[in-house]
Amino acid sequence: MLTIYCGDDIVTSRENYFNCRERFIEKGSEIINFNSQSLGEVISGSFNTSLFMDNLVFFGENLFSLKKNRDKLLKATTDIDLVVWEEKYDPRDLKRQFSQAKLIISKLPDNLFTFLDSIIPGRKKSLLESHHRIDETIEPNMLLFMLQKRIKQLIFVSMGNESALKLASWQLSRLKTQSTYWDSQKLLLFYDKLFAIEKNNKTSYGHYSISQSLDILFCYYL
Repeated sequence: MLTIYCGDDIVTSRENYFNCRERFIEKGSEIINFNSQSLGEVISGSFNTSLFMDNLVFFGENLFSLKKNRDKLLKATTDIDLVVWEEKYDPRDLKRQFSQAKLIISKLPDNLFTFLDSIIPGRKKSLLESHHRIDETIEPNMLLFMLQKRIKQLIFVSMGNESALKLASWQLSRLKTQSTYWDSQKLLLFYDKLFAIEKNNKTSYGHYSISQSLDILFCYYL
């Protein structure tokens, strides 16, 4: 049985992945980690272990981006318990290509993307209000990560390098519209400040929470 934990809410999907691992351990299962190099052995049943196969559960991460891995996983039998956390590959493609697998998809709320689309200079008041609302439903580190991702996308678009983003045409169109409101140098400064917030949070150097730091950043740069 192939179980895949995925979705754009990577914090929740990863937490669910580790919770699944803990449940198997509590049941007495033996956990074996695998990667791209050992995937072939796992699928073929030739994995070098002295343990009984019916007591094994194989755990792997980020395997679906490579076509050779997808081809191998399609050949996996239901006799092997495989659990994969996937951050990079689109859940829609996973659902289409691995229809027999069990997908646990963790999705971010739609209002997050509305919030990201509204990050435009000159809209400070409404953005702060939106931030306070969304801050109640989204984990701060995830919100910071999504902000970094969006600003990076806007930088790519403003530099004329949107092809590197590999996004759908409608997504690129929205990013292009949003980028027209930004000065390119201000975007770069904003991006640097977001990473400064991340660094301060990880090192406990900052005096403010992520939410408070974002409020300050919005007041200065929007």
